[in-house]
Amino acid sequence: MSGRVKRLSRHARQRQADRGITNEEVELAVRFGRRIPQAGNRAAYLISAAEVTFARRRGVDISEQLGTVVVLAADRTVVTVIRSLDEGRLRRWGW
Repeated sequence: MSGRVKRLSRHARQRQADRGITNEEVELAVRFGRRIPQAGNRAAYLISAAEVTFARRRGVDISEQLGTVVVLAADRTVVTVIRSLDEGRLRRWGW
């Protein structure tokens, strides 16, 4: 893991395997994703169409990661990973 991500929790590793999300996708989501504040001093990083465009302008193709969400704790531990483009849900549930 990079300086942006310290480690993956056991739960995050399990969800990552269940959902077919790679370590590279986790790193890309934290690097390019839109930060959405969450409860408990956490933040979700969402890759939506706007982030795909932003990354593409910088020479990085993250179109395959569209909808990837990484929830990161304050200590940079990945809490969970999901696939969702429902930003309202992320804001509403703080998840």
